[in-house]
Parts: sequence; structure tokens; C-alpha cells
Amino acid sequence: MPVLATAHADIPNIVLADKSALLSPERDVEGLADNLKRLLLQPERWLEMGTQDARLWKPIMILRGSETFGSGVCFINRRRPSALRR
Repeated sequence: MPVLATAHADIPNIVLADKSALLSPERDVEGLADNLKRLLLQPERWLEMGTQDARLWKPIMILRGSETFGSGVCFINRRRPSALRR
């Protein structure tokens, strides 16, 4: 699924701008709306954009579930190995 977001915090380091995500500056409502229109007018890009980030994230371990934390897969960003996501 393509990402539509603002360039807030670490988001630009996690997604590929214009490849997997359309990013707008923070608090830019018009820019966000323009990117939404752009995405809606180009449905042929959705599949390609939706698979771009999958190439960046490599599963490194499967976490066993618990009542407190649930379960999940820990991923490491291939572009930025220090950025861990769960």
C-alpha cells in the first residue's frame, strides 16, 4: 500500500519519497491534499509503490507472543541498519 504522510520526525528515513510514499511538509494541508489527488489519479502506481518498502525491510527475528507484548516480527531497515521497527 502506498504511504501518504507528512515529512515528520523519522518518516523520510523510513520510506522512499516519491517511490513508496508521497510526503508533504508538516502542517501543509494543501500539499497533503495535492498528494492525495495525485495518488487517486494514478491507481496504476499503487502496487509498485506498495512493494518498494518491502525491499528495504528485512525480517531479523520472530518474537514469541506474551500477554503483555503480543507477538510480531522485528525488522531492520536495509538503508539504515540502526532503525529497528517492530
